[in-house]
Amino acid sequence: MVAQAVPPGAGSGAGLHQTDRQRAEVHDLLTIGDSKTPELEDETRYSVFDLGSDIFAVNARYGFMEDLDVRELLKDLRERDLLPYDVSRCTIQAAEEDIIIDAGAPWLTRARGLFFKYLSQLAIPTFRYFGLGGDTNVSVVLIPIQVTVEGVNVVRLFDNDLAI
Repeated sequence: MVAQAVPPGAGSGAGLHQTDRQRAEVHDLLTIGDSKTPELEDETRYSVFDLGSDIFAVNARYGFMEDLDVRELLKDLRERDLLPYDVSRCTIQAAEEDIIIDAGAPWLTRARGLFFKYLSQLAIPTFRYFGLGGDTNVSVVLIPIQVTVEGVNVVRLFDNDLAI
């Protein structure tokens, strides 16, 4: 399952992936958004779409006063028969940035990059915000971000697409 949070004006994500012995792989796409109302009714909270090939898209909304818990959300979806399988054994993949600052970048760009890197180290990881702090099935993936003279770019590990 790939999960993505979309609060107003910002976005971050985590991925969930389940592997069963009977089933090769099942993937879900999960988008979590918030609302301007304090709490939402359960009838308007979820929408689930079967995209075929064991891929499901889930849109979930929460009120701004409600606590987010991805595991409870997935359990609730299963209990309502909106997801056709047990998601309690899925692995959640969360992304974090690894900021690499080029020594050749202008001093102001380096200072901004260092300041952002410092603030990122003080911030609470996104997956903890979604109630996954003590979850042993969370896998954190580092995404290298390079700050250079040309600007800020995601570091590509391969220049060419690999066909396997």
